[in-house]
Amino acid sequence: MTSSPNASSGSASRRADPRRADTRRTDTRRADRLRDVQGRADRCRPGWQLSVTAIVTAIALSLGAATAQVSFDLGGELSTLLGVDVGGDFTMAEVCAELYGQGEVGSGFFPDAVFYVEGGACYDAAVQAGPQGGVPTDPLDLLFPTPDPFSVWLGEAYATVYLGNSELTVGRQKVSWGSADALAPLDVVNPHDLAHPVAQPADTRLATLMARLRVDAPEGVGLDFVIVPVFEPSRLPGREWQPDVAVPAFPPQAGVVGLAPVLDNRPAAAIRNVQFGVRATLDLDVFDGTDASVSYFRGFSKLPTPSFRLEPVPGAPGSNYVQPVLDYDRIHLLGLDFSSVIGSFVVRGDAALTLTDDHEGVDPTVGNPKLAAVLGAERSLSGGAYLTGQVTFERTWPDADGEATVDVASILALRIEPDARLTVQGAWLHDYTDGSGLVQPSATYALADGVALSLEGTVFYGRTGSRYGAWSENSDLRIGVTYAF
Repeated sequence: MTSSPNASSGSASRRADPRRADTRRTDTRRADRLRDVQGRADRCRPGWQLSVTAIVTAIALSLGAATAQVSFDLGGELSTLLGVDVGGDFTMAEVCAELYGQGEVGSGFFPDAVFYVEGGACYDAAVQAGPQGGVPTDPLDLLFPTPDPFSVWLGEAYATVYLGNSELTVGRQKVSWGSADALAPLDVVNPHDLAHPVAQPADTRLATLMARLRVDAPEGVGLDFVIVPVFEPSRLPGREWQPDVAVPAFPPQAGVVGLAPVLDNRPAAAIRNVQFGVRATLDLDVFDGTDASVSYFRGFSKLPTPSFRLEPVPGAPGSNYVQPVLDYDRIHLLGLDFSSVIGSFVVRGDAALTLTDDHEGVDPTVGNPKLAAVLGAERSLSGGAYLTGQVTFERTWPDADGEATVDVASILALRIEPDARLTVQGAWLHDYTDGSGLVQPSATYALADGVALSLEGTVFYGRTGSRYGAWSENSDLRIGVTYAF
């Protein structure tokens, strides 16, 4: 949730032709890629068929770009993280290993193509120590089962070819649209790992298979096209983050005999379910410099809409079981965002209208349309400090004969870097709708070259049943050590 002064605005300068003299944009794009690499690793377990396809595509595309020199660098990271909540339970006892490789193809000063791949494995002993065996009786245990303590993941794996004023990237990628970094209403291209749902979106974004074409058009216009052929959902928060779920009460004549395992109706891999979007960005001579963008995305919500239905028991007339179902709404998103430099301030804003197929709110299996907006300002302070403030607004259309859901919140974040070793951050989020919120302090200290110690805490407050007060038992402290090589 903390805001970083180094976070990409999403409407930053686009990369120009790498064989032209605009080296500032080239350095900006490379810096954005490197910052993405430093984020938390994807905690996903994609199908191996997609993983192999992404790697093969990336290698073939990069090698076919030029029969010239190829350079390659290999690096990685070893990390351990321990988390404990206010009740004294260990929420995380994780050890991870990550490897990544990146290279360039080309004989000139600028590369003709670049490629990148990352992957790793994690083991979380705290997951293994959780409830084991038995048949779940709580609906939440069926909807949100305990994950496997050991996971192997493939993160980004892509190749980029530079074609004049354009660049084409194919493979598993992360795409950041929008300018805000706390509430990110335009961040809809990639799924997210929501195991820790109050983390900053940039730290939870999961790579997914796509093709991306970026074009530097005349008059300072940039176009960004994405095509996502196969849907991948977000990783849902665990049982401890979920509100109580009440199974609908059915009349006795319904003959309900039990609760079935959850049916996950994620969109099939088909032409009709291909997701795509476009973002147009314009450099404006307004204030001390402004980027403004308009976006459109057609796809699916990465979070499911849960519902329950009755299904007959085979061979038992008059008997039914309750079937929990997770459906993923088809959405159309229209978005606007901007980023302006005004004196010593950077002002950012995002707005997104998300439309679903249930405009009237009459279908309980389909989510309702939503409007989300954020407006904020940032500035540097003396002593290596950076201050960010944002106000967020969300409105969800009501069900038939219901009332709309409205939420207004503010976020204040401060980052201090007194020297090259120590970074201290603090964030305060307050929800004005129900008076709940959270405070999130953190600190990172470089013990040696490549070795860093991190400490982070999250404290939730609010009355029982409020948005963040319901998570009061999840207030925690996390400590970790990372070695990068």
